[in-house]
Order: sequence, then C-alpha cells, then structure tokens
Amino acid sequence: METETSGGEISLSVMTDVTALKQAEGRNHAQAITDHLTGLVNRQGFENALDEAILSADQCGMQLACLFIDLDRFKWINDNFGHAAGDAVLRQTVERIQAALRPEDVIARLGGDEFAILIAATDVSALASDIGECICAALHEPMPIAGNELFVSASVGVSVYPTHASGASDLLLKADMAMYARKRDGKNGLRVFDASMLDAARERHEIEQCIEAGLKEDWFEAWLQPIVSLVDGRIVGFEALVRLNHPEKGLMPPGKIIGISEETGTIGRIGDRVLEKAIRHLAAISELDGTRSTYLAVNFSPLQFELTLPHKLAALLLKHHISPQRIVVEITEAVLMLDNPEVHAVLKQLNEFGCRIALDDFGTGYSSLSYLNRFPVDIVKVDQSFMRSLSSGAADVRRKSRMLIKGIRTISHQMGCTVVAEGIETKEQWQLLRKLGLDYGQGYLFSRPMPIDGMLAMLENESEAKASAPA
Repeated sequence: METETSGGEISLSVMTDVTALKQAEGRNHAQAITDHLTGLVNRQGFENALDEAILSADQCGMQLACLFIDLDRFKWINDNFGHAAGDAVLRQTVERIQAALRPEDVIARLGGDEFAILIAATDVSALASDIGECICAALHEPMPIAGNELFVSASVGVSVYPTHASGASDLLLKADMAMYARKRDGKNGLRVFDASMLDAARERHEIEQCIEAGLKEDWFEAWLQPIVSLVDGRIVGFEALVRLNHPEKGLMPPGKIIGISEETGTIGRIGDRVLEKAIRHLAAISELDGTRSTYLAVNFSPLQFELTLPHKLAALLLKHHISPQRIVVEITEAVLMLDNPEVHAVLKQLNEFGCRIALDDFGTGYSSLSYLNRFPVDIVKVDQSFMRSLSSGAADVRRKSRMLIKGIRTISHQMGCTVVAEGIETKEQWQLLRKLGLDYGQGYLFSRPMPIDGMLAMLENESEAKASAPA
C-alpha cells in the first residue's frame, strides 16, 4: 500500500496475514509437549505446568503435590505379550488414573511406564494420598487385553510444595525418590517423601559407584560356605557367595550390592565374574585329597538367565576340568514365577548338560510345591526361617515348624530331591534335623562363608587331622 507524506514523498508498507503461521507454531508447540500414544502432556509439558503452578501457588497461598507413578510389571508384559499389548495397558492405565482425578488436575506420561500428576489444593497432602491410594487400587484390578487378563500394579511417590521442595525440578525429583522407596519396600503402594530418602539416595549412588569400580578394578570375590552331610558332618559341597571387597571400605553388604546391581543391570557382569572365580576355586579345592566329589552351588539372578548362559558355563567347566554334575544352579521362586519361556529353555539346557537345579528358600513362596512338578528340580533348600522357629518361640510354633519340615522332606524325597537345611546355628538344630531325615545342611555352626585361601587352609587342616588320628 502506498501513502504520500506531507513533504510529497511516497512510502511503501507491506501487510502480511500471519494467522496461519501463528496457528502452525501453536500446533508445533502442542505436538512438542504431547505424548502421542496417550494424548497426555509429556515430560517437557509437565515441567512447564509445574513451573507455572508454582508461580500461581506462591501468589494465592496454595500447596502443590506431585505424584510419580511407575508400573511394577510393565516390562514383563511387554516382553511376554508384545508391544501392542503393552500400549493397550498404558492406555487403560491412563483411563483408570484419570477416573481418580479432578478435572483441574494435570496428568503426564513422562516416558515408558512412568506417569506424573500435579494437584493443587489448600491442604494438598491428604488429598494427594487419597488420590494415590485410589490409583493403586484401580491399577491392581486385572486388565482385559486381547483375550488375556493382565495384571499390573503401581508404585507411587508423593512430594509436596513447599514442604519438601523449593522448585519444580526438585519437586519432581523428590516424588521420584519416594516412588523408588516404595518400589524397594515391596512395590504396589504409596510413599510420601521424607528426608531419610536423601540419605538413602546418597548411599545408593555411592554403592553404584563402588559396583562400577569393583568391576573395573576386580574387587568382586567368590566366597565359599561348606554344605555338610547331616549324618556325619562330612563336607559334600560349597555355596558360592558374591562379596565386594573394597580396598578402603572393606566388605560391603552383599544384599544391597545384589539388589542395586539387579536394578541397574550390572548383575550379569558381576555374575560372570563370580561364576568364573567360583569354578576356579572348586578346581583348586579338587587338588586336595577326598574332595573330587564335592559340588559347587551357584546363585543366579533372574536377569542372568540368557540363552548364552549354558555355553558360558560349559566353556568354564572345560577350561578348569570340572564335570557338569558337580555344579548346582540355585534359583529362587522369583525366577520361576517369571514363567518366561527363555528361563524354561535355559533350565532345560542346564539340566540336559548334567548340572543339577536347586530351589532356594523353599517354603516361603505360595506355590513352591507346584514347581517341583513343573521344573527339573534336584535339590530343595529349606529356608532358614524354619531353623529359627525350631529352637525359639512358643512350643506350638516349634511343633508346627517340625511338622512343616518333615512334610517338605517327605514330598521332596518322594519327588527324588535331596533336602538341604539353611541357617543351622546350634547343635540342637543339627540333631533335630538329622532325626527329621534331612540330607544336608549349611550354617554358622559348621562354617561361615570365607575366601578361598581360608577355605583351603581349613580343608588342609582337617585332612591333616584325619591323617594323624589313631586308627
């Protein structure tokens, strides 16, 4: 458009309609903050909402709560039923979560099977806990997916602004910490953030660093605990136990090492390292008189049951001249509960190769008896909780424990399984278990776990004592 100025000059101005451009920008922004599977806002969109909500809360005196939700069995469903079933589970999860929320609450999918919720209220703590418990109950109900009833549950963490956090990222982080605390305590439930979780997070980070350093610097060791015949106390085998021997901190708690390494995925590397050392130790023990028939029991995490496991084990046994019949693969009910075809295939291969299978912590699971029938189990290890109740508590508890142990022995023997008692600490327990007909045992009464040098020295001393004893 041309216009003439007072001085007679002509100026030219151009007008452009930018409505379409603005609409396109709006669409692109909406797409950038939206999760395409569920239609919810994504992590970026949720963090934006958190920032805005905190500004608003500061102005009007409201409190905010952030709920961090993680599904407990989603990976298993994805692995066993496929990604289409996994996507359907996520969509049903969103429907059930939304049914527990108010219209003004914000829900986001942060990625994978993680969700977050933002709630604003004057007394937000009680409301957030109520909503969280309602979500846990809703997600615990079976989901009909493609003709199957699939079961998920949720671990939920809650944090509150300004009580627990001073900003948006801190609020989300503290809710995440609370969720992990719930997951470590048994999953399927809700936890509200508290300051002790910061100490737990620092400890966890420290242990993660020690695990990585231990793998790099070769600090992991295979300690051995003898397994003896309950008839005469003769050593029949050894259980290999993982130990992280830090050069400054000393021995670190094995339970925490194993738990964290399973969560981070480093358990496979640790397992490979310990398995190789344990078999090497058995080869060294086999050089002593009277030890060539002893066996080695090795614990395996569910995450170690890969199709390559039998080949790894076969190569190690060949290298150290150990017969497969001298190896016992110890598994817990948790491994069998996965009902994973790959686990079944690996157990079958190990059994056909000649290794024996031991079911560890027997008697603590709800369906252990069925596993004796469904899997190639050769050895049943009675959980140490039975040993404690044999010699402590009320007379009625002791009597019931004896009956349960006797029942386990009878069924196991009828199924052709050897029975091993764990956690024997007194001579009275030993004598009673021997009378009850159990085959083998292990525990502090006989020996604590020890490194290979100590074990070799103990075995050599016993051998010399027997040799010098009068006929």
